[in-house]
Amino acid sequence: MEQMIRIWQSTFLVPKESSTKSKLLNADNITFFPFWTFIKPNQKFNFTLIFEGLPRDCRVFDLIEEIPQSGGFSITGINRNQTDVYHVQI
Repeated sequence: MEQMIRIWQSTFLVPKESSTKSKLLNADNITFFPFWTFIKPNQKFNFTLIFEGLPRDCRVFDLIEEIPQSGGFSITGINRNQTDVYHVQI
């Protein structure tokens, strides 16, 4: 059975130390709402999200997709690294 995936523009990086949100700027290899990207069964799927920069003093942040339905992306407690490039599995 194919799965479907998409990203909403209302996806943010949210630092634990502040209320400032880093906005999603671009996405590669995934569609934006309202369109769907179809994934074949048992297929590993990769996509890239590009956000505004995090505050300089940020050490830990969350990736939150704020949407008006269930099933949004939510990855909490991501430790910041020197490259600001992250690989997460969902």
